[in-house]
Amino acid sequence: MLKTDAHNHRQPEVVIREPDNSEMGRLIRLSIDPAQLEAPDFNRYKLWFGKTNPETKLTFAVTNPDGQKAEISFTVPPSSAQTAQPAQSGGNV
Repeated sequence: MLKTDAHNHRQPEVVIREPDNSEMGRLIRLSIDPAQLEAPDFNRYKLWFGKTNPETKLTFAVTNPDGQKAEISFTVPPSSAQTAQPAQSGGNV
């Protein structure tokens, strides 16, 4: 579902690379453009992000090939509150 990059690949954008391994990222950005999605993915997107109940928490998890896992819980704000936010640094992913 990720938005295509300049090379027409659908992959996360590595904002901050791991100093010891340029293939790994400390901070990644995942961008989805609903207009680029085909019907099955768009339906899944609406299921995940279409509800704007601030009390409903979603959890996003990333697992590295070596088994390390990072999770973050978030809510989907009403569409009027969904604006581009500056990147925040967090734990290693």
